[in-house]
Amino acid sequence: MIGVMEFDARIDGWVREFFWPALMGSLAAFAYLALLARAQLRARVLAGLLGECRRRIARQEERRALLGHAPRLEHYRRLERELLHLLLKEGVSV
Repeated sequence: MIGVMEFDARIDGWVREFFWPALMGSLAAFAYLALLARAQLRARVLAGLLGECRRRIARQEERRALLGHAPRLEHYRRLERELLHLLLKEGVSV
């Protein structure tokens, strides 16, 4: 029969040998997956903003063709360049 102290020592050994390494490994994997998810979400948001920016540029160019004046066209073009730069920095080619 196993004594209480021996049994307690075995549990401590199992915790030290199996539980803590498994816990640390799963935490590291969770952190890595969270970082990947955040990067993917950021890229999707930037791509969506770029699409909206291009839609507004097209609308401003139509306005310039009709009225001869498009007050926000340069702002949207600058924003498009900045979004393209950020997407290229993220490693997304558009």
